[in-house]
Amino acid sequence: MNTGFRLLHWFYPYSFGVFLLHPLLLYPLRNEMGLPTTVPGVILHAIVMPIVYTIICAAITWLAVKIPGVRAVFGEGGPRNPHAKPKPRVPRARKSTSAPKTDTDTTSA
Repeated sequence: MNTGFRLLHWFYPYSFGVFLLHPLLLYPLRNEMGLPTTVPGVILHAIVMPIVYTIICAAITWLAVKIPGVRAVFGEGGPRNPHAKPKPRVPRARKSTSAPKTDTDTTSA
């Protein structure tokens, strides 16, 4: 899964937040709209509304993970995507460890 599925790779960090928040939208909207009684109503509830819940909850999660204390609640304590390819590290320039020698630096046993 390292190739393709770009949308899923983008969405992965927000998936727990969507899972966590969707009941807060689902139940009040369903109570307001009522249960579906027609085919278009079923399509609305089965296809359109889950997409709407997902987009709204992902946006709320995106904002919430910007707040450092709230990040852990949304499962953002670790790496953002464990399936992403690691970025190569840039090697650091090493400091020179060879200092000019003096008479006190020589050790004789």
